[in-house]
Amino acid sequence: MTPFIPRRPRRRPVDPLTSPEFAALRAVHWSLSQGGLPAVAERTAADEARIAAFFAIQELLHLLEDFHRACMRGDPCHLVVNDRGRTRDRVIIEIQMVYEGVPPS
Repeated sequence: MTPFIPRRPRRRPVDPLTSPEFAALRAVHWSLSQGGLPAVAERTAADEARIAAFFAIQELLHLLEDFHRACMRGDPCHLVVNDRGRTRDRVIIEIQMVYEGVPPS
């Protein structure tokens, strides 16, 4: 006779993006998108800063939304952040979504 093994109740997925800070990040991203894109020769330092911030936040939000969807499906995953350092003129940060049982690439 096979022993009875009760199934564990499935936990409700937890939304990792519920805090107001993520809504604020989306609002900043939207606000940065409102300035238009001047021709390269006409860009000011403020334009370049806005464009760089827009794209950095856009890519971060893209990864966070993928992470959100995976969490809501109940996929066992987490984010790994690797700060590769900063120099006077460059910042390199790697953020990867890693699934349980699958080593980071």
